[in-house]
This record gives sequence, C-alpha cells and structure tokens, in this order.
Amino acid sequence: MIESRAYSSRRCAHNQSASTMTSYPKVGAWLEEFEPHKEIIVVYRSKLNFVNHYIAFFFSLGVVVYAICYLREIPAFATFSFRWFALIPVGILLETLRQLFNNVYVITRGSIMAKEGRWSINYRCPSIRYSDIRAVTVRQNFWGRILDVGDVVLDTAAQETSEVLLLGVRNPDDLARMIEEMRDYSEKRGTMTRD
Repeated sequence: MIESRAYSSRRCAHNQSASTMTSYPKVGAWLEEFEPHKEIIVVYRSKLNFVNHYIAFFFSLGVVVYAICYLREIPAFATFSFRWFALIPVGILLETLRQLFNNVYVITRGSIMAKEGRWSINYRCPSIRYSDIRAVTVRQNFWGRILDVGDVVLDTAAQETSEVLLLGVRNPDDLARMIEEMRDYSEKRGTMTRD
C-alpha cells in the first residue's frame, strides 16, 4: 500500500553532500544570490531505495558460491559448469547502478528539471517552472516510511498525468516542503514584478 500526502540530494550549492544533509535548505534570502537557471541543488535517487536489489544481489551471490563450491561434488552435477551463474549477481549489480544514476533532478531558482533515462535508450528532460506547479504530492510505501525514502510527484494543469516524478529521493517530505516554498516564493516574486 502506498501512502500519498499532498504538499538523495547528493550535492548542494553550499557544498553539502546528501550523506551530511539531514534536510533540504529553507527558502529565503540565500535564493537571491543564485542566477535563475543556475543549479541550486542536484538530487539523485537514494541508495536506500535499492534495499531489495542489495538483498537479491547477496542472495544470488550466495547461491552461486554454494553451487560452485559444493554442487560439483555431486556426481550428477560434476560435468556442469556453474561459473556462468556468476553473471546473475553481476547483472543485478549493474542494473542497480544503472537505476541509481539513471535519473537526476536539478532544482534551480526558476524551475525543476528532471533528466530521466541518462543510462537508458529513452532520454527525457522535462522542466517545470514553479509557477506552473499545481500540486506537490509525496508517495511512500511501508518501507519508504521506515527508511525515509519516497517519490515526489509534481502535477501541472497542462497534463492529466504527472509531468515530473522525482523517484526514490531521500527525505521526500522535506523536499516537497522546499518545492512548495519555492513555488510560493516565485508566485510572490511574480506578483511583485507585475505591480
């Protein structure tokens, strides 16, 4: 069951890494020092999002080691080579790395850009201005709530489906709060420039 609430950064403009960053920055005066399209925060998927991959990797590695070491002694398997089964944990590890670095989410002062499919055949790079965001939703399943990992869904009025989906980010509630503050800041700044 996935819980939705309405409302891993890796590198921050203040040289703060995801492992040391306990929460996303508060929007405020620091925003003025950045240019509109300069990267403020770059968010990657969290490594905690791949716990099931880690379990599958170590389980398959254990099965392969057992097969190579102990099943050779059984006469029925003596002629069979189990070395090819070592490709299974290697494949799981490579797929985990591909998914980990496949999507990058760039937060600038003026918009949010999702670079999706960097290590895939299909590459998308949708960008949403803060003024176009209508809803920010956090989705977490049971394990996501325990590990503080989840998806942040950004909806616009332009499309029925979600235009940008920030998959498996660390501390999704705090990121959603920051996006809401950025949206409010951009709306306030837009009304001040119109007056």
